[in-house]
Amino acid sequence: MSLNPKKSTTNRAWRYSIAAMRYIPKILSAGEKVVILSRPHWIYAVQGVFWGLLLVALGFAADHYAYLYYGRNATDFKVDLGLITFTNEKTPIPWLFGLTGLMVFIPYFTAYVTQEIALTSQRIIHKRGLFNIKVDEVDLDDIRAEHVSHGWLGWLLGYGAIRMNCRFIEDINLPAIGKPYRFVKASHKARLTSPSASYDETMFQTNMKKIEDAQQTAQNKMHARYLVLQEKMKSNFRRAAH
Repeated sequence: MSLNPKKSTTNRAWRYSIAAMRYIPKILSAGEKVVILSRPHWIYAVQGVFWGLLLVALGFAADHYAYLYYGRNATDFKVDLGLITFTNEKTPIPWLFGLTGLMVFIPYFTAYVTQEIALTSQRIIHKRGLFNIKVDEVDLDDIRAEHVSHGWLGWLLGYGAIRMNCRFIEDINLPAIGKPYRFVKASHKARLTSPSASYDETMFQTNMKKIEDAQQTAQNKMHARYLVLQEKMKSNFRRAAH
C-alpha cells in the first residue's frame, strides 16, 4: 500500500497542533464538535524577537557612543555587583535596553503561545492566558457581522485580525490568524448546519457574497496603494539619477 509523504507530514503537523492546544477541547459541551482550532499567526513571535533584538542592539550602540563622546571625560567609576561590574567602558546602558527588550518580547511571545481560537459547531471561543486564563465566547447565532483587518504585511503573509460584531454581548476581537477569510466562511457554514441557529440557505448565500466582495475590495485597495508606492519609488529613483 502506497503512502503520500506530503499528506502524512500534514496529518502529523495537524495532530501536533491539536495536541499543543489542550484547553478548548476540555470545555466543549456534549455533542459540540471542533470545526477549526487555531492559534495566533507566527508574526507575533517574529515581532517580539525583532523588537527585542532591536532594543538590545540600540543599547550596545548607545553604550558605545556614550563612552566615545562622554565616557573618556567623565569621572571614573566602578560598581561591583558580584556577577556584574559596571565601569566607564561597561556601563549599565546595554542591560537597561536589554531588560526593556525582554519586557517587549514577553507579551508578544506570550500572546503567540498561550492563545487559542476555536470555531465549533455551536460557538466561537477565544482563550487567553497561561495561568490567569480568560475565555471569550459567542454563540454562532449571536454574530451579526465580521470585519477582517490585514494591513500590508498581513496581505503579504496571509494573516488578518477578525472582529466579530455581536448582539446582546460585547464584540469579540480575535488576534491575527492565518487565512482569516477561511475562518469567517467556515463560521457561516457552521451556522447553516446548526439546528439552534435561525439561518437558512438564502442568508448563507447572501453573506458569502458579501464576504467575497469585502475580500476583493480590500485586496483591490491594497493593490492600488502598492501601485502608488511603487510609482513614488520609481519617481524618487529618477530624480536621484539626474
